[in-house]
Amino acid sequence: MSPVSPVSPVSTEALLPRPTRRAVLGCAAGAAAILSACGGDRDASTPTVEADGAVRVPLADTPVGGSTYYPGASARIVVTQPSEGRWLAYDATCTHEGCMTSATDDDGNLVCPCHGSVFDPASGEPVAGPAQEPLATLAVEVDGEDLLIRG
Repeated sequence: MSPVSPVSPVSTEALLPRPTRRAVLGCAAGAAAILSACGGDRDASTPTVEADGAVRVPLADTPVGGSTYYPGASARIVVTQPSEGRWLAYDATCTHEGCMTSATDDDGNLVCPCHGSVFDPASGEPVAGPAQEPLATLAVEVDGEDLLIRG
């Protein structure tokens, strides 16, 4: 009879596949999409598009000091009201890599979840992260109880 050799322990790491960078980023993007529903201060109304292409959203969607994202509009739009009666709108496309800014941090800044760029809601200027250019400003017009956004 031949002697039995001891079995070497096998690490569970050797049995489990290592996630690829793409898989990790895909999961992060999925989580960001889920969390983006929490972005901004309130749930946004469904925007309407006027015959001239302007996007119409209610003033009441965006409180003073708040922001509201409209990812389903004809363009990706974020509306801010940094002070009473001063509404601003930006193309929510991050100027770093084209992801959508879709969250608001504790300080009210607009945040892109892809690479961590952070933008000032009163100017659209980048305040942190890799983005170097501001968000594109859109024209805003108050029309009764709504905003008309063009750009």
